[in-house]
Amino acid sequence: EVRLVGGAARNPLLRTLLASAFACPVTTLRESETAALGGALQAAAAVRGVPADDVVLAFGNRGTERSEPDTALADLFDELIAGYAAL
Repeated sequence: EVRLVGGAARNPLLRTLLASAFACPVTTLRESETAALGGALQAAAAVRGVPADDVVLAFGNRGTERSEPDTALADLFDELIAGYAAL
């Protein structure tokens, strides 16, 4: 699961594109100041050596918005990535 923060999290189309590109669900966070929270979570993980998963579980409360991968888009992304890798 990917948790999306910032202004992009409010865009359902972008959430679906990202879910398809990463081939996993994308959810938002409940907190309104997600950009600042994301930076704080990264800092806590990096400075304290805490695994990022532990930090997110403690502070990254899921919001109500969730997007699942679109199979057709996920297949297209796979083809594009394979073509890029072949270059």
